[in-house]
Amino acid sequence: VEIVEVDTKIGNIQDEEKVLEYMLTGAVEKKTYAVKSGDTLSGIAKKLGISMDDLTAANPDVDPTRLQIGQELTLTRPCPVLTVQTTEIAEYKVPIDYDIVYEETSALYKGEQTVKSAGVKGERLVVARIVRNNGEEVSRQELSTTILSEPKSQVVLKGTKDLPPLIGTGKFIYPVRGARLTSRFGYRWGRMHNGIDLAASTGTKIRAADGGKVISAGWEGALGYCVRIDHGQNKVTVYGHCSKIFVKKGDRVYKDQHIANVGNTGRSTGPHLHFEIHVNGVPQNPLKYLP
Repeated sequence: VEIVEVDTKIGNIQDEEKVLEYMLTGAVEKKTYAVKSGDTLSGIAKKLGISMDDLTAANPDVDPTRLQIGQELTLTRPCPVLTVQTTEIAEYKVPIDYDIVYEETSALYKGEQTVKSAGVKGERLVVARIVRNNGEEVSRQELSTTILSEPKSQVVLKGTKDLPPLIGTGKFIYPVRGARLTSRFGYRWGRMHNGIDLAASTGTKIRAADGGKVISAGWEGALGYCVRIDHGQNKVTVYGHCSKIFVKKGDRVYKDQHIANVGNTGRSTGPHLHFEIHVNGVPQNPLKYLP
């Protein structure tokens, strides 16, 4: 930047703020915009970052209620009188995405997947030339890159085991593996407890105790997020206080299918599964039916 002294009339001298405003907005940039399907005048103004007043002033003959696809609108907006271009050499780190590797396993059913080992992003150091016009970046050129750490692939197991029948077998399994029994079936605190409580950390998989049809899946007040499955032979199971549900009403599920995650929703004092077995509409002691 070169500063040059010149002679001028006193009336031409303005204060610093006015000069700065003129330098930043004293020129006018003109462009056109072709109307697209679904466009409105206010939507166009918002999308392009200009005021409705400026847009309507630049298009006095345009009826906002009768925009036509392909119609060209004139756009004007203030822009700097001068363009100050800066160039800098910058150094920064950039993450490197990891890839995903799949491995087949007969320990999972077809359609099931689980992460065997989580992926880890790598990192590279970049030296780049960045050009800005009036502070706005217009180009970026990488001059060099150095790998700081290589990414580690994520390994995902894909099931190959054939799915069991989507109907009840008449025999139940525990819906949460490795859970701790914290409350039994029967009266407690002066009221009937219609199931058992199986404590496990939030996010632990809840599995269908037998095959059948989902008859409800959603919020049930005190039970929080809840799933109910009809297994035929007048048997229904209930899974309460879930954090997430992965099935919907009408779905057919197989025994041991991942249907939800353990949670603490509804009237609950800690993460656990409230599990019920109903026969002919009457709650039963689940422990009499579980292995």
